[in-house]
Amino acid sequence: MKAEAFDIQLDELDHACLDLTERLEGLRKAIVRIRHLRGQGRPVSEIVAIGPGVPARREVRESWSGLNRALHVYRVRLVKSMVDDEGMSIADAARVMRNARQVVSRLYHGA
Repeated sequence: MKAEAFDIQLDELDHACLDLTERLEGLRKAIVRIRHLRGQGRPVSEIVAIGPGVPARREVRESWSGLNRALHVYRVRLVKSMVDDEGMSIADAARVMRNARQVVSRLYHGA
């Protein structure tokens, strides 16, 4: 595996982190808006129907799932790079990553 593949995955992981950060900020704004609506005495059912909470929550959940996918692929790239490019054994890679050998083996062989 070339260093470029690792760097590309690192960029994808960074993008997923930034996306989640943006979605969490959107959720924070939705919370502020919901508090404002509650302060106006609006009923919860109305806030749910017109408010920004449901879409913001769904966007965060989708972004979180995207980050988890990016993290998994990144971990696979780490293992592949250490084993294929650096010549480490799976056991040595597991020690470096502070994971069980079985976990690292699954990452390596499942890719």
